[in-house]
Amino acid sequence: MDRLTLGNGSIVNMYSNTAGYDLRRPGIQIRLNFPVWGLQIFTSDVTSLAIFGTRIYTRPLYPLHIPIVSNIEVGGSVVTDVRSQSGLVGRDNSLGKFIFLKSTSKQELPLVFGFDLTLPIVQFSFWDLKVVADYVNFLGGGNGLSAGIINTFNIANVVNLSVKFEHRENFKGVAFGYFDGFYEISRHQIVGVTGDTISTAWYNAKSTEAWRGFKASLALNVMSKIVGVAGYERRYDSPVGGRFFAYLEAPNLLPSFALRAEYFKRDTDFNLSLFSIDDHSTARLIASYSFNFIMLSVVSQWSFAPEKNASGAIIGYIPQQILFFRTGFPSPAFDVSDVAIDLNKHFIKHPSATFFARVKGHSMKDAGIDNGDLLIVDKSIEPKNGKIAVCYLDDQFTLKRLRIEKGRLWLVPANDVFEPIEVKEGNEVIIWGIVAHVIKSF
Repeated sequence: MDRLTLGNGSIVNMYSNTAGYDLRRPGIQIRLNFPVWGLQIFTSDVTSLAIFGTRIYTRPLYPLHIPIVSNIEVGGSVVTDVRSQSGLVGRDNSLGKFIFLKSTSKQELPLVFGFDLTLPIVQFSFWDLKVVADYVNFLGGGNGLSAGIINTFNIANVVNLSVKFEHRENFKGVAFGYFDGFYEISRHQIVGVTGDTISTAWYNAKSTEAWRGFKASLALNVMSKIVGVAGYERRYDSPVGGRFFAYLEAPNLLPSFALRAEYFKRDTDFNLSLFSIDDHSTARLIASYSFNFIMLSVVSQWSFAPEKNASGAIIGYIPQQILFFRTGFPSPAFDVSDVAIDLNKHFIKHPSATFFARVKGHSMKDAGIDNGDLLIVDKSIEPKNGKIAVCYLDDQFTLKRLRIEKGRLWLVPANDVFEPIEVKEGNEVIIWGIVAHVIKSF
């Protein structure tokens, strides 16, 4: 499981269930996306659940079929980690260090929940602007808010460029993007043969004081042949303690073959150590081949352990490489959280002049338009001979193909049972719009 993101990424952001461990965890993610509602559910390990989370979202105004307004989205998420030692909060400093002793530490169930809102502002085929907002709460801890914009540009249907900036308010006791690409390394650290823990991510997150910060990301998609994403986040008042992630992928450069490189770093100093290698860095190179609905991948993964001298001072970092194979199912839709596929961009060229219409009847069945189909109708398209149009004729709507001959207008069905209609003097007819696309359900 790689690069898993839930919603806008305020709780789960770029999570990987294999970071830093020579242990294969069979994770699973299920996504359902319907016009009015959707669901994303996942677990990092199907054998023990481990991290388990879900996001349910709805577009409550979608049935109104009003451009922009119909795409307002509201979601709710909840995520937990049921593994032992993930929620230790007690500590003992008898050895001069903050140590969570098994015998004395309190064990909590890490539970994070939140709500998110996506508000479209502008929707054109070449430009898309959205406002996003999130609320995050750590059970027994604190809460925080974030708000930002996503600005996406489509250049000649060749290059898709998306820029996101997000302001964050930690009122106290939360960590945005808590389940991230480094979580499996940082969630707890074991010391000695006793199995005691030096630190836990849950305790550290709940202990944070109030702060303000930001997250910025840039995504580039070139015809789905080359895809790249990079992001950086930190507090405003300090360049230290930020997080950086980047990946570059060639999903369809060659038939059935994909190549991806990833890099993740946390607790970084933007001015000094963004790309320096230390024990807060992970990197991965993945080569995948798909055949017969199966994807076979070779993964080379690096983490870095500190090397110390006799006095205990760190003198360098030793690469720890893991090479493994894995199998899975290739997605029919390329899954990049920051470069989402928006059907509005592909099918709706003129949002202010476009509406949806449901077909009733069988007069156009030979043209592939059946009863119950959903039509995307564009009022800005010029009515021409041969176009299929929604017409208002003598106080009722009808769907027919336009035929213009020697100055005479005919409304022609695509079903031999029905006769063509000639529009004569005295008929009141309005061409309501031209059918641009037909959406079918199976």
